[in-house]
Amino acid sequence: MSTSIVIQELTGSQRIVALGGRALPERPLPAGGRLRTKKTWYAGNNVATLQVLGSEDMDTQIRGVWNDRYIGQQVSTVGFETPELAREVVRIFETLQRSGNALRVQWSDVVRMGVLAEFEPNWLREQDVEWSMRFEWFGRDDQEVSRATLDEPPNSSELRRRQNESDDRLAFEPRSIRTDYSQRVRSQISNVRGKVGAIFDRVRAAQSTAAIPLTAVRGVLADAESLRQLGNELATDLLEAPLGVATDLENLIDRLNAETWRREQGRRVVATQAEGQRVARDLRRLTRPEPIAVITVRGGGDSLRRIAAEVYGTADEWRRIADVNGLPDSVVAPGTLIVIPPLGSPSEDVSC
Repeated sequence: MSTSIVIQELTGSQRIVALGGRALPERPLPAGGRLRTKKTWYAGNNVATLQVLGSEDMDTQIRGVWNDRYIGQQVSTVGFETPELAREVVRIFETLQRSGNALRVQWSDVVRMGVLAEFEPNWLREQDVEWSMRFEWFGRDDQEVSRATLDEPPNSSELRRRQNESDDRLAFEPRSIRTDYSQRVRSQISNVRGKVGAIFDRVRAAQSTAAIPLTAVRGVLADAESLRQLGNELATDLLEAPLGVATDLENLIDRLNAETWRREQGRRVVATQAEGQRVARDLRRLTRPEPIAVITVRGGGDSLRRIAAEVYGTADEWRRIADVNGLPDSVVAPGTLIVIPPLGSPSEDVSC
């Protein structure tokens, strides 16, 4: 992967533009800060009073040159038409500047949120444009999200109730259940209970604050994904286990009791798992569909199938990458800038 600048709208259409290679600015992205202070002098006192108001990120100004010869491979977009000429890239940034939408800008591990305050193109020739732009920042990516962005605070009480039902049912475990099977199920339920408790505690803590940290949101998403995986494993063990979970297969009543308990417990696990996913989906509304990565294809070219297999774990998702980047097939020429989108939309995917 090579260095690139990824600019994404946080409001409005949430479009993305990524610059790589020769489309990058001439110098690295400055990321300085300063301390805001207020100095007051009082009559008759030769020592001033200095009040510290807080820190802020300094504005960032960058400049560079775009040329028609390489724009098609060095600029990638989501939500905009794929640019082929320098003038088309200029129009994209003029749109970003005039819209006034909040932006998330990332260069390597530097992430800032702000607005594109100024954008100035200076045409050298018809195919060459010298440009400069200035960003004004209002925050960083790990800062808090205002509660006003939530229409309805997520409710995790139903999740806890579902888990309590499952725990209560453990007390009615038939004596005919085999000891080794019982111990395995109880261990798995304990793991599920731990994830449910983590989600419940994170959401409850977030609801008691005026703003919800993004780290808390991502923590819930990670816990929900773990709950999904643990729930799948446990539900399979409960709902698809062989009939030999009872100690005495000759006793029909014992066998029926064991089967009834096993299936009821399995249904409760599935309900708990589904409720955890619902809580995570509610919180996912706070997160932005950020690209996983932006890469530049090197060497003799590459295949979107190989890239999809490496990023998503399956080559079948290569069309997702192709659609986002406006590519007709899986073969990609060297030097092409590729945006790797998240796997699934916020309403479908609750993983981080």
